[in-house]
Amino acid sequence: GTDGLGTISGEGGALRGISLQGLIYEACPRTKLYGNGLPEALPSYALAHFAPYNLNIRQAEDVRLSGLRVTWGEADLADLGKVPDSRPYWPCIECRHVRGLVVQDVVCGPYGAEAAAVGLTDVADALLTGCRAEEGTGVFLRISGQSRAIALSGNDLAGASTACELVDPGTGETGSLSPGDTQTWRAVE
Repeated sequence: GTDGLGTISGEGGALRGISLQGLIYEACPRTKLYGNGLPEALPSYALAHFAPYNLNIRQAEDVRLSGLRVTWGEADLADLGKVPDSRPYWPCIECRHVRGLVVQDVVCGPYGAEAAAVGLTDVADALLTGCRAEEGTGVFLRISGQSRAIALSGNDLAGASTACELVDPGTGETGSLSPGDTQTWRAVE
């Protein structure tokens, strides 16, 4: 197992053409410098090693995640309370400021009931297809910020109680879509 999945961050300019395929993770989180958060701007590259427990993608374009499998193993978060603003829950995949995202054939769930399996903030032109929510997932996909043109198609979200939750950027209020409501769904401007 690993204590975190990884960080892809285009600090100073978007990274382009990223592809992760066929990776299988068992993540066993332990308390890190930033807990499950990451500062908006990293003070130095070396601090990326203290990255969150999830797959965290920021400032990127044309990203493809395909055939990923993620399970959560035993955690050691005894010191998490000492990390400011840290919480004992997080999404498996978290994307911020990403354009052109394809998440295909990914099987995952969040760590803890309060997070979504996949979190998209300020993401444009994304497709999630052929994915499966791990049994017991609350929300599979949470969309927030100025996200637009997000599509869900052909996913098996029976393991989630809510397929998608939209967070209004102005009020913070949420709306949701149940797994059985539709096979194809789009959130657009």
